[in-house]
Amino acid sequence: MSLPDTSKLSSVPDPAWRALGVRLRSIDITTATTAPLLQAAGNVHPLMRKAVTRWHLRRAEGLIPLALRMLVFGDPIKESDARAVLGDVPLSLLVDAGFLVRSDAGFASAFSVGVLDDQYLVYDDLRSFSDAVMGLSDATVTLARAALPAADVKFALELGCGSGAVAFVLSKRAARVVATDVNPRALELARVGIAVNGLQNVELRLGDLFEPVAGERFDVIASQPPFIGRPPGAADATFLYGGSVGDELSVRLLGELPGRLSASGRAVLLIAWPLGPERSLAQRISRAISTDELDVAVLQAPPTPIDEHCAEYAAAAVARADEVFEKGFDQQRDHFERVGVAALSTSLTVVQSARRRPGSVVTIPCSRIVGSAITSADLTAFFEARAIASDPQALAAATLRVPSDTMIVEERTGLDDEDATALYVRFPATSPKAGARVPGELLKVVSYIHLAPTVRDGLHQIADDEGAPREGALQKLLPIVRDALLRGVLVPGSPDAA
Repeated sequence: MSLPDTSKLSSVPDPAWRALGVRLRSIDITTATTAPLLQAAGNVHPLMRKAVTRWHLRRAEGLIPLALRMLVFGDPIKESDARAVLGDVPLSLLVDAGFLVRSDAGFASAFSVGVLDDQYLVYDDLRSFSDAVMGLSDATVTLARAALPAADVKFALELGCGSGAVAFVLSKRAARVVATDVNPRALELARVGIAVNGLQNVELRLGDLFEPVAGERFDVIASQPPFIGRPPGAADATFLYGGSVGDELSVRLLGELPGRLSASGRAVLLIAWPLGPERSLAQRISRAISTDELDVAVLQAPPTPIDEHCAEYAAAAVARADEVFEKGFDQQRDHFERVGVAALSTSLTVVQSARRRPGSVVTIPCSRIVGSAITSADLTAFFEARAIASDPQALAAATLRVPSDTMIVEERTGLDDEDATALYVRFPATSPKAGARVPGELLKVVSYIHLAPTVRDGLHQIADDEGAPREGALQKLLPIVRDALLRGVLVPGSPDAA
């Protein structure tokens, strides 16, 4: 599958691209309005979902299904329908530029057009490999939501911008956004997206990692670097491979990160780290950053078995014949066995300046990363909790409460009274925090602390009730409190919030 030609896209004047964006917005092409149509395929396997969704769109009425068919799914529609979708935007102009393609079946986009909230992206079908430009995915949305600052900032950066999705979202809160990519084609398509969305504060630069922004510091840095290990003989794919093992580019990025953030800046990186017996994630990140001036929180989803990963990428790459799929799967799977990768763990790696103490790396177990609703406020809460947890005196003096949506439940291994029991913490399905088995003492400790003015008061009360020395109880139980705080079982609160 060859990539569509981009050489004539620049022949379309910016006002015409802008008119296209205005038109799509006027007929209500947004994430909210298109979601019901795009979810028509339900739980059908992702590789088959496109065909099923197209089938439903062809039977739906109105301009939104027609626009989705022509622009998002590359499904030809007749000329009168194409003109109805485009409104005042000249159909012939987009055809002459190669953005739309005319066939006997009608008119369809040569590219994929993605919808993220009320913004639009232009990207490629990734099965083309080579210099194909990545666009919209659940991972992209997760990164954009997490990186979007809670308040306005001056300067933001997206490294490896692809179609520009995250940069476009950041432009809503940043006075100025720089989007970089090593792939010239990515900048060509991102430039179209900038024009379609009428963005005035996004600047594109060509180059590798931080090379195009040497000497500059940012309030927000966002990146989803390529993180797949490349087997020998695999076809080129700029968007996909991060090195032989897969984490080489991510390690380089982290190594170049010191000195790139403003005093209150934050970097949010979405990376699937290769795991294996010799691959400690925290140690690799610490070695890569090699400074204690930065704090790192790694929100880590459960590992994906390497067989599932290889099957997904082999199927996405070919999806044509069983023997081709098998060859692609074997090639990827054999390679990971050689380089010692047993699973991949998707993480949101967040880096910010260490304050009032040496920086460190902490891993926070999460139920999931991609598809979660992690926000900038959640990340701030993680770091605030971590700052308290890292200082025994601050922890003892803190006021902590159990969140209203958190449950600690006792579960039995059987039905008989003598069967063993265990305590588990459970969070809502929408929470990124991972439920887990917890120490038996945690329920008592948490119940005391939840009602006490400070952690110290709660632990002293336990000691008094048990007739034990107060300082001994503090030393014994404070680590349990620290773990509960880092897990999200306890959160900072106010003395009157019990």
